[in-house]
Amino acid sequence: MHKNAVTITIFCLIIVGCVHPEKYERLKEKYNELQIEHESYKKKYDTLNDKFYLVQKQHNKLETELNELKQTADYYYKFGLKFLTQKEYQKAIQNFNIVIKRFPDNTEKVKISKTKISEINKISKHNYNRILNKLKTIVDFKDKITCIENMIKNNYLSDYYIDKLKNKIENYSKKIPPIEIYNYKLERVREDYEENRFRPEIHFYVQFKNNTNKDIIGVAYNFSFYNSFKKLLYQNENESSIRISAYNVNEMNSYLLWKDNPFTHDEVFDRLAIPVAEGTIKTKIKIKKVVFSDDSTWQAK
Repeated sequence: MHKNAVTITIFCLIIVGCVHPEKYERLKEKYNELQIEHESYKKKYDTLNDKFYLVQKQHNKLETELNELKQTADYYYKFGLKFLTQKEYQKAIQNFNIVIKRFPDNTEKVKISKTKISEINKISKHNYNRILNKLKTIVDFKDKITCIENMIKNNYLSDYYIDKLKNKIENYSKKIPPIEIYNYKLERVREDYEENRFRPEIHFYVQFKNNTNKDIIGVAYNFSFYNSFKKLLYQNENESSIRISAYNVNEMNSYLLWKDNPFTHDEVFDRLAIPVAEGTIKTKIKIKKVVFSDDSTWQAK
């Protein structure tokens, strides 16, 4: 395209007689350079085209050889061994099964493939038994579920054993209560006139964990306090209209309180003050009922 444009330009300029000799020579030189460049690109194109043809031919040859290999037991058997060495047991079993099903006449490879699959199944059973033994050492159902999930992720198990473990997870999930005590705190607070607290107080905080996918909007629970001799100091029940979002805990920003009354004795504050201050008080909390945001409820048995 460039050389044609230059040629036409030179021709037109010569006709009208307005081309300086030096300019003409420069244009002619540019034309020759473009022609040489054109020939160079053409040679490169022809060379690349030849290479492409050879690569395409080699590709077709390799593809034919691969298709032929796929019609042999050795192809899948070798892949089975490769995956077995890499501990990719599922892929190994898939290749050994192809040997068994597609090449039954190759008795040698079929026999070895069956042996390898048996070895892999023993690994799966061994891992399953390891998980069962581990579960025996765990008490909390949520911890059991976490253990199973981690073991499935990090160990080879056949679909048969995975299904058995998933059934265990389902059974453990049913045993997990929808709510549990996450934390609690008893503290003795001194008077503070700037905060309008004119007498010492005992504050009791309770933090719950919501184990469900629904928001909790109310919790009823009983609580009891004991001294170090297991003597009952005080017990009562409370209905708390707190909101706990799904799979979360409530903030410890609300509390029950008992104030010191200097004019009476043996009140709740008097019984709790020393054990709370000394950190020797024992607390028992039992959840009785839960109300969810969809108006459904759960009652402890």
